[in-house]
Amino acid sequence: MVFALYRRQQERGWTAGMVEGIERALEAAGTHAGPARPPSFVFIDLAGYTDLTDTQGDAAGARLAGRMSSMVERVVADHAGTPVKWLGDGVMVHFRQAGQAVRATLEMVDAAPVIGLPAHAGIAVGPVVMQDGDYFGRAVNLASRISGAAVAGQTLVTGPVVDLADDPALSFREVGPIELKGFADRVTVFEAAATGRQPAGA
Repeated sequence: MVFALYRRQQERGWTAGMVEGIERALEAAGTHAGPARPPSFVFIDLAGYTDLTDTQGDAAGARLAGRMSSMVERVVADHAGTPVKWLGDGVMVHFRQAGQAVRATLEMVDAAPVIGLPAHAGIAVGPVVMQDGDYFGRAVNLASRISGAAVAGQTLVTGPVVDLADDPALSFREVGPIELKGFADRVTVFEAAATGRQPAGA
């Protein structure tokens, strides 16, 4: 059974690597073209979760993760999103539209301190490959990386998200090009906020 699980994980790694390689090759050749309205992917994580489990124990961490799960399920359902996979103190979510992704993510980041800890998030859009209920592609990796670059209370998004999230209730402030692990070129990111609200990183 252990060997079968290892083999399955290896296959998933190969799929992710192949998709990433194909996307990079197409992009370098100038022939990469995705759908006009590509899907959006969100990674949202709780800040300080490891410290909490260290000081208060695994039971406290499990209770917090449960509250996080309930909150995410409620907010995501309100914005036509779908949780893809849970990552202990975080979650990856799929949305069909960028505007829905940004609005839902801002709501989740705002709600996170109420359940126990602040959160940070990243959003990217782009074509992907779906396999066994999971998604693979540059957009998924990018959303994960920029989530890791965000500070507590902050939601970072890519330029294409800004272009597609045509909503007067949303505002975006350029943070600037940042270096991300696994990406050769620096990526320009923006901080999302509800119109009239002060961004977390301002």
